[in-house]
Amino acid sequence: MSKIEGPLQKRVASQKELTKEIRENADNSEWEKLRTNLVDLSDNTDNLFEIMDEHKKVSVNILNLFEAVLKKLENVVALSVYRDFISFFVEEIEKKLGNEVWVVVRSAINRKRKFKKMNFKKDEIEFISKLEKTLSSVKMSVEEFELLMNLKTKSNAEFHKSEDQDPKIVKQQLETTLPDELQDFKNR
Repeated sequence: MSKIEGPLQKRVASQKELTKEIRENADNSEWEKLRTNLVDLSDNTDNLFEIMDEHKKVSVNILNLFEAVLKKLENVVALSVYRDFISFFVEEIEKKLGNEVWVVVRSAINRKRKFKKMNFKKDEIEFISKLEKTLSSVKMSVEEFELLMNLKTKSNAEFHKSEDQDPKIVKQQLETTLPDELQDFKNR
């Protein structure tokens, strides 16, 4: 039973009981008891409205969380489509450049991205020029290739989000995020 469900059921039962008492007291002309019943009914109704407002807030929060998770999932799915094509393309470029050149090119692009540099180092220019020449056959610039690499990195980060996390953190997240019906599987 949820935090809201229990109190709500109590208030609804109280509402029904008060309504029954009001009818009985009105039928028996017990005006003082009827007045007390009406005050209690008003208080109970106010409490019901508070519970309903709390339920609305919880529902809105759940919907917002659901929308955020759905958006993230849509991004992961969309990026996964591109990730595969980018991987094929990058493998072709790597094959054309050769392993020695590719290692320097990939390292240069990753360094530039990671450290938010504007230009390549002088000792990388020769290798980047070879990349530029190879890319010219598909009418692509080095900058466009860098964007593809960034997109692939972002896609991989989304897809493999928790790979580098501490196992204790991952276990804690599993314990707090698995639905009740799946909790049995976490200790296996």
